Amino acid sequence: VASVNGRGISLQHLQAKHDFNHLSWSASAMPSADELQRQYGVALTELIIAELMEQELEKRDLAVSAEELKAAEDEVRADYPDGEFERALVEDYIDIEIWRAFLRHRLSMLKFVNTVLRPEITISPADMEAYYQAHIAEFTLPERQHFIVVDCEAKATAEKLRKAYMQTKSQPLPTEDDVINVREITANRERLPQPWVDALKGLKSREASEIKFNEQRYQFLIFLETLPEQILDPAAVYSRVEAGLIESRMESAFNHWLGQKLREADIRVSRPLLEAWNKPRGSREILPEDLGSQVFGNITEPAPDNYLDSDDEDALDTTADLPKTGRKQ
Repeated sequence: VASVNGRGISLQHLQAKHDFNHLSWSASAMPSADELQRQYGVALTELIIAELMEQELEKRDLAVSAEELKAAEDEVRADYPDGEFERALVEDYIDIEIWRAFLRHRLSMLKFVNTVLRPEITISPADMEAYYQAHIAEFTLPERQHFIVVDCEAKATAEKLRKAYMQTKSQPLPTEDDVINVREITANRERLPQPWVDALKGLKSREASEIKFNEQRYQFLIFLETLPEQILDPAAVYSRVEAGLIESRMESAFNHWLGQKLREADIRVSRPLLEAWNKPRGSREILPEDLGSQVFGNITEPAPDNYLDSDDEDALDTTADLPKTGRKQ
């Protein structure tokens, strides 16, 4: 159905890619014809980009090796009892060779990111500071409540522990006559369950709340303190700042690389698919400035009408569910 620099993408792979993208479908949630057409466009776009990545790795002598592919497959198989992996593929109508092809795509993507894109990204201390200041809200902890939760199976034990705490102000510990849970918690009040919010209301530091019956256990809280809003020091969030910078720059580097490759690549799509993609869509949204629009926007020449083997009746039957606008029989 398409080729990238002379290397073909088959209808079988396109259909399999679409199915992999939408494994969660149910009979009651089938897409409309327009939505199905859009989904096939996305699937073909992803296959074209995967092919471009693999060709880039090959050019750099970094292609995924047979040993790397086998190691990744063995890792997946290790999660299944003997024979169950093949059985799972059969039950889901998945051809193992197509599964391996998609596994190779994923390994190629990871290697492409780590060996092609990542070395191109440099980050200076000034970059780190600028990102930190621009995203200061992400590194600010709101006001938080610091308290202890004590819950017991028996009410008598809860009463005993609360009384002992009120006398000694020392944190309760498990006793021999009952199993208790003691948890120290620091959290934003807005994220606390309402019973805890109510229990903490009005308590002073190191005061204990009344005992409440909660989910088949008896529980009381010991309020410790309210921690003020805190802006985390840059050193404390270094890894988060670095990860955020790398992510944003990785996306920019990938878009730059993809744009260049699309200008250079010879990408051809079978005429029926290309004409169907370019036909008016009414009020339906097309892919907005995403990779799909980039790929299809740079296709200047459709493949010949016989790109799909018109003598193969099975192949024509297989394409029956794809857009047929302008397809010659």
